[in-house]
Amino acid sequence: MKILHIITSLELGGAEKLLTELLPAQKSMGHEVELLVLTDYKAVFLDALKNRNIKVDISKYNSIKSPLNILEIRKFIKDGDFDIIHSHLTHSQYWTALNRILAFDRKRIYITSEHSTFNRRRGNPILKLLDRIVYSQYDNITSISEPTRQALIEWIGKEFQKKTSVIINGIDIELIKAVKPLERKKLGLDEAEIVLTMA
Repeated sequence: MKILHIITSLELGGAEKLLTELLPAQKSMGHEVELLVLTDYKAVFLDALKNRNIKVDISKYNSIKSPLNILEIRKFIKDGDFDIIHSHLTHSQYWTALNRILAFDRKRIYITSEHSTFNRRRGNPILKLLDRIVYSQYDNITSISEPTRQALIEWIGKEFQKKTSVIINGIDIELIKAVKPLERKKLGLDEAEIVLTMA
């Protein structure tokens, strides 16, 4: 399958980090995978993806707010003849959905991922209507947790429940297994001190 992921940016964040693991995993399964990023502003994960041989393109408009991103997304989809379009984060979700409306594209599968239980749009009735229109353009809405899924359904409506699913963020266990422990001396700690860590 040919999969195009679209994300707002590659700034430091959970969704952005997730793609550094997800895209190489999909590629290792034999899929053709590309990433379209709306802006390269503070793109801390760009090199991590390129170093793992993921084709990353930056929108020529290099802006998250430009409506011309709709045209850029359309061009990438048509030129690449992708089977699946997968958007992440608000701006790419909006521009990708609007692309589908304007292009009358029912040939491909459109997926979006919900990465948070809250955003600033929630609570505004006008934005609720807009979100309902945007999310209705996706064949499936994946959430990173059940609370994330439930919060989204409460916001856009129970009629969206059937097109939602939960896919918990994966972890590359081999990277964790390969970690070498640091000596307490190098951390400036003695044997009696308690050390807590969180992954």
